[in-house]
Formats: sequence, structure tokens, C-alpha cells
Amino acid sequence: MCAFVSYTNATGDGVGTHYAVGGAQRITTQNVTVQDVKGEIHIVGDGNGIAVTAVSGTTGKVAIELGGAVRKGAGNSSGKDQAATIDGVLGWSGRSRSSLFAALADLEACRDVDGATEALRAVADGRARQVDALAGVDVSALSGGGAIRDTLVRALKFSWQADRAFVRWGESGCAKDGN
Repeated sequence: MCAFVSYTNATGDGVGTHYAVGGAQRITTQNVTVQDVKGEIHIVGDGNGIAVTAVSGTTGKVAIELGGAVRKGAGNSSGKDQAATIDGVLGWSGRSRSSLFAALADLEACRDVDGATEALRAVADGRARQVDALAGVDVSALSGGGAIRDTLVRALKFSWQADRAFVRWGESGCAKDGN
């Protein structure tokens, strides 16, 4: 996982990567412009800040327009930033779970087995990217951050293994007896 963000305030100061925002207006995803992205990027905003994560190999530009000052953070992020990034990945995982349940319902009812199986593949692929993203999150500012991250990565890996088993079930075709 890598994070890349270019912050620009009204005077053009602070263009670059790994910046922290001080004294800015409430930042939401409405402040974000995404251009020329090739790959997968996830932007999570809580009204007070934004976490941007991108799958390894993703390229593009994310611009965040601010109303306040910008200061260089030299790649260091606060515990709040790190927790927001973890929360963003977990939210992404939750959205995958919703897709998973819909596909499993279709598969169990023998409705659109091919579509359900493709949806399960997408969930499994997304879960693998979630594992990679979470494994790369800097947690140095969080008390016990390494243990928290490692536990969450392990849990996502278990989910990924289950997702792959569901894909195999879909690939085997529809069986009303649950086999």
C-alpha cells in the first residue's frame, strides 16, 4: 500500500506528498479532486479529515483543496491519522462484506450463478488488496499499533480464505443441498 496526496491551499503552498494539515477548514470528500488514476484508490472522509489509500502500483493525482495552512509532515502521521486510515480500510472491508452476502444469497438460491461467482471473485480480490493495504499502514503513533494492525490483518486473511472457498463453491455450480 502507498498513500499519495497533494495538498494545495489558496496560495499554492504545500504541493507535494506526506503533508499534514493544520488549521484547515473541515475537510470532506467534497474537497477532493482525483485525476488520471490507473488502479484502485480509496478515499475516506469523516468531516474532520481524509484518509487516502491506494493499491500498490496505482498512479494518479489526488488534490485536496484547503482553506487553511499546510505544513510538511515529512511522512509522519499522527495517531489520529493512522487510526483514520485503519478505519478506512475496515470500512472498505465492510462494503465488501455487503457484496459478499448478496452474492451468497444468489448462489444459495441458484440465481445467476455465474454473476454471483464473479461477484465473489471480486470480493476475494478486494479482500486481498485490503490485507495488503492494512499490512502497509504506519501505526507507529498508536499505542499497541503493531499488535492491533497484526490482529486485523490476520482477521482479514481469514476472511480472504473464506472468500476464496465461496468462489470455489460458485465455480462448482449450483447445488440446492448446500454441497
